Order: sequence, then structure tokens, then C-alpha cells
Amino acid sequence: MWCFVSEPNGTIHELILPKGSYGIDCLDMISSRINLVEKDYFGLKYTNPSTGVNTWLNLRNKLSQQLTGRAPHRIQLTVKYFVNVQELQQQISRDIFYSTIYQQLLNEDLLDKIGQPELNKVIALIAQVKYGDFNAESVPEYSKLLPSIKWSNELQKSVETEHLNLDMVTSSEAKIQFIKIFGDLPNYGMDIFHVNSVAEHPDQLILGVRHDGLRIYKDKSILSETEQENLVQFIPYDEISTVSYKGKKFTIVHGSNQDDHVHSTFLLRKNQQAINLFRTFTEFHSFYQCNSVKKSVIEKCSRTSVARILSVFSRQERGRLYLFDVVRTRRQAYDHAWSILNAPDKKRQSAFYHSDRHINRKSVYSLSKVDEAPETHSRRPQSQSFESITFTKDHKKKEGRLISADANVKQLSLEELRETVENLLENKVCQVCMDSEVSTAFCPCGHVVCCVDCATLCRECPLCRMQITYAQRVFFSND
Repeated sequence: MWCFVSEPNGTIHELILPKGSYGIDCLDMISSRINLVEKDYFGLKYTNPSTGVNTWLNLRNKLSQQLTGRAPHRIQLTVKYFVNVQELQQQISRDIFYSTIYQQLLNEDLLDKIGQPELNKVIALIAQVKYGDFNAESVPEYSKLLPSIKWSNELQKSVETEHLNLDMVTSSEAKIQFIKIFGDLPNYGMDIFHVNSVAEHPDQLILGVRHDGLRIYKDKSILSETEQENLVQFIPYDEISTVSYKGKKFTIVHGSNQDDHVHSTFLLRKNQQAINLFRTFTEFHSFYQCNSVKKSVIEKCSRTSVARILSVFSRQERGRLYLFDVVRTRRQAYDHAWSILNAPDKKRQSAFYHSDRHINRKSVYSLSKVDEAPETHSRRPQSQSFESITFTKDHKKKEGRLISADANVKQLSLEELRETVENLLENKVCQVCMDSEVSTAFCPCGHVVCCVDCATLCRECPLCRMQITYAQRVFFSND
């Protein structure tokens, strides 16, 4: 099966998949090329060439049952579940989140959701990622970063000021700030569906599925008002009893009291859109709200006509068409990725995961897999003399060359010493709030990663996930 899979930044990968491959096979292949471990946040989108319906490919079903038309099939790798930027453990994940949101800006999906001060900061952050620090002798063409914006001299000056304030901010830090700005918006990570109310005089509405519930808006193509004024109703997941679909209709049964339930029915344009809405609701609820994915959700399926006949005589998996492909919740996805990235017996792909320098990923088609760095878990006998002190951190890539982890202190250059001191200072900062100094040790695991305030909020150790019995106050020699 011949497919072109495109990333949000425009990179295109050509994949040749075996006959009978499933959606997860396609995602696994593209993830291995770009060394993406946090796969649970992403999905594959496909636009049906005959109907024009944009839908998520079901990773548990065969691609041949979902792709139509002649090869090559064009698929998009994009973010499916938008989480907080603090939960992203890989730089490649943050890159895809950044590119996805930037693409939504170019499509004008988010421009009307942010105020002017935030817009100035957003343009400056994009410029910082693309061009680096502000240079008065070569001022970037900010107007080309978001062509749909009406440009003015006042906007130019405001963006230049914001860009100047980002001096010495790295590309990865700028992307984190960029994602955080949009993460605070009410429509962050919201899947939208155009619906009509079922009434004598139906209203055109937008139904948005979010991590906390459903939001119903007036159609923005009819009214141009603020976000709050456009909001018709917000239905949290806790108030929803059941959802169902029949044909083009999608029905929500909701209410704060068990005896006071309301039936809200909406009409979509096509049957497939109603199915997509039902699927999105169920998967979002399972991923964001549940401790684990229910067995009923995992096993929900239909069967082909041949499989229905065979199922009468024997129980078998063949012929099943699964409705949902969510297999992990938000917490489980984080823990699963953490266990892989921090496995003690796994070789670290440090050159790709930890490098902050720009990686050229604009080449069309495939990217070669990054070579793995050798393990650095060997122990050395330590001496009490100053000359024999060594550093046992992982190999770190700096400007294209590796700094040895076993270099003697007196043999290190000034730049290497500065980098080592910066790493030591960073290790003393609370890994939760990234502001205060670490001052507590978790028992019984013994990890020292949090300040006093954050330690009171943790039930499990952020590093090893061991249950915390109590937090012991610790003091460093220089305190």
C-alpha cells in the first residue's frame, strides 16, 4: 500500500506498507522514522476524496477498509489529543504540537480567539523560532509569518519590541511559550462539528468536543462576536448521561439532577459525520476523564457480512471493524512514554531527544533514524583527590560534537565548565514548578526533585511513580 504521510510542518514521508496493514502499522512506521515515543497524543487524518469528509483513521482497523480511491493515499500526521505543554517529554512532540497550532493559525482557525497583546507575542515567538534573536540590521518580514493579518506600522513596532524581549531564548523555549499561550484558550484542542438544532426554525451551530465537555456556539460565519457571547451552552462530562446517534442525528441526554434530564438533538449533514462525532466524544471522554479505558469501549465493533455468519459457529477476531481506537488514558499515556524514555536497560537516543540545535527536517520523504548513543551506565572507582572527579551525566550533543561525560575537570574548556555549572543549577530547581529550589526528599524512593510547596501536592514520585509515604525536608550544604 503506497501512502504519503505529511507532518504539520510540511515534511512528507513516503511509505510502502504491506497488504493488509492496519492503521497502527502506519503510525508506528512514521514514528520510528522521527523517533516519536509519545504516540498516544497523535493520530492520522484522512480526507475522503469522494465525500470530502475529514476523519480520523481508526488505528485498529485495516487501512484498506478506510482508504478509498487510487494510490498514493495522502494522510496527515497531526495532534489528536492536546495536552498541557508540561506533559510533553520529547522535543519532537513539542515540535509537532507547535507546527499543528501554527498551521491552524495560518488557516485562520485561532486568530479570532486571541487578543492583540497575545497576538504580538505569538508573532514574535514564531519569528524567534524561525530567525533567532532580533537583529536591527536585518529585521524579519513579520507580515509573511501570518499573511492573513492586516498589517500596520503600530503592529510592526509592537512585534519588534516583543521579539527584542526574547533575546537569548532558544527555539525550544520559544515553542513552549507559544504552545502555552494557546493552551490557556477555551478552544484549545477542540474538535468542531457544524450542526443544526432540531426545531421548526433550526439554528446553525458549532458543537465543539473538548477535554472537559461539550461547547455549543453560534455559527461564527453568521455572527462575529466574542468567545463568551458566541457560547450558547457548556455541558461538562459529569452532567452527560448518554449520547447516541441515528442516521444524521446526534442526541445528548444531560442534566445536573437524575430526575431532570434534558434531551438535546442536533442534525449533521451526513451520516458519517454523526458517527465521527459519536466516536470523538467517546474517545475524548475516555482519554481525558477516565482512569482506564473501559472494556466496552475497546471491544465496541461491528462485523462484515461474512464475519457475522462465521461468528455464529465460532468466536474469532477476523472481520471485526472497531469503532474506537483509544487504548490509553491521558495519565497512562504519560506513564507509558516515561517508562520507555527512562528505561535503565534502554540505550538513550540522546542525539535526537536532547539536542536543542536546529535539525533540518524539511527534506521530502523519509528521514534516516538517528544513531543511538552508547550506554553510559558504567561505574568508575572514585578517588578523594580533586583531579580524579568525573562527571557521570549522559553524553550531550553541543553544536554538532559530543562532550565526553568522563572528561577530567581540569581538561574541560570554559564553555564545557559553564555548561556543567548550568546543568548543576538546573538540577537544583523544582521539577514541578520550575521556580523554587528543591528542598524535599520523597520516601521511600529517596528522589529529591520538588520544593516544599509542590511536594505537598504530589501523591506519587514524578520520577519513579512510587507511592509517597512522606516527604522529608532536606538542606544543602550551602543553605
